[in-house]
Amino acid sequence: VSKMISTLLRALRERRLLRFTYAGETRLCEPHVLGLANHKRQLLCYQTAGGSLSGDIPEWRRFELGGITDLKLLKRKFDGPRPTPHPYSIWASVIATVK
Repeated sequence: VSKMISTLLRALRERRLLRFTYAGETRLCEPHVLGLANHKRQLLCYQTAGGSLSGDIPEWRRFELGGITDLKLLKRKFDGPRPTPHPYSIWASVIATVK
C-alpha cells in the first residue's frame, strides 16, 4: 500500500493521469483527492475513459484503495482541479489534493 500511496501522491502533485483496474474495469482518470471516508482510504477521481459499472463517463468516482490493481502513473498531464460535486466533497480526513 505504501508504494501505491507514493504513486498517488506523485500523481496529485504532478497532475498526472492514472490508469488502473477497479471492479474488473480499466479506468483512466484525473486524481483529485486522496483521503479517508467511511473508515477507508479512498481516491476521488474524475474518470475520463474506460469502463464503469455505475454510470456514464466522464464522471466523478470514488475508489477504495483496497480495490485498485494494476496502478500506472501516466506521462500525460491534466490541467488541474475541477469543481468537486457535493456528494464527493465530504471526507473524514484529507491526505492530499491536486493543486
